[in-house]
Amino acid sequence: MIKFIWFIRKLLAMPIGLIYSAVWLFKYATNESIRAVYKINKADYDKIKRLPDLIDYLKKVKYVWDGPKGIFDHNNSDIEYFVSGGDCEDTAMRAYRKMKGFNIKCGLVLIIGEGNGDVHVDCVYKTGLEYCLFNFGLPILSLNIESLVKLLWINHKNNKIKMFGIVESKGF
Repeated sequence: MIKFIWFIRKLLAMPIGLIYSAVWLFKYATNESIRAVYKINKADYDKIKRLPDLIDYLKKVKYVWDGPKGIFDHNNSDIEYFVSGGDCEDTAMRAYRKMKGFNIKCGLVLIIGEGNGDVHVDCVYKTGLEYCLFNFGLPILSLNIESLVKLLWINHKNNKIKMFGIVESKGF
């Protein structure tokens, strides 16, 4: 069920993402300062070759809602992300892509709470015997994914988890 929800989320986010991508492409083409910021941030990201450097880099990325309270949820284009930041799935997906390149066992976890709009996407990876939830570069460690999700949710939400699961993975 959780993978189906992830599929529907990606499907619904696609048209909004295309509109945002077109707007950011126009901004990039017409604004020299946006081009400069993008080139610097993207080059810094592309230079990352180790997990500790990825963690340090993504700690600095600004959290930005996709519209008021995320109602225009979409996957940020690279231009949008490296110029203005992103929300949880944007950062989780970039961490996931890099970790796959580092050959680290990792996955994207989708968490759905009982409250309206209580949805979170994060990157989980294996470090020796422990699992780690990326959590915007503030890692949470535990012996299993379920306890990671509960630790994160307890610290950020006032309600219960309805469901969660790995929606994409490499090595899990």
